[in-house]
Amino acid sequence: MAALRKLNSQILQWKNFYLPWAARVVLIKHVLAQIPSFVMMAVGCSVKDAKRLEQYCRQFLWGVNEQGILKKPLIAWRKMARPKEQGGLGLMDFKDQSDALQMRYMTAILDGRNVE
Repeated sequence: MAALRKLNSQILQWKNFYLPWAARVVLIKHVLAQIPSFVMMAVGCSVKDAKRLEQYCRQFLWGVNEQGILKKPLIAWRKMARPKEQGGLGLMDFKDQSDALQMRYMTAILDGRNVE
């Protein structure tokens, strides 16, 4: 999936900067989560690809140690993916987002509307 490569290359560019945790959350929410959106709308996202997208975002958020092993997350991704009103950070659950975008795309096709 091309979106995975683009997401990973973007993360590699940012890894050289010292970014506080809150800044990494903002980058994940507003930049990284939007990269695969068009692809997810057009062709969907397999469970395997969704997990890989999530893994890249987790690695960027929590960091990796010298051996390349992911540091222990302090909060489960599912909790961070909850809406803010439910105590989460509002991060994207990629599989849910893919399903929602595909439904929107199919609804627009069936209704004869242009897909925006």
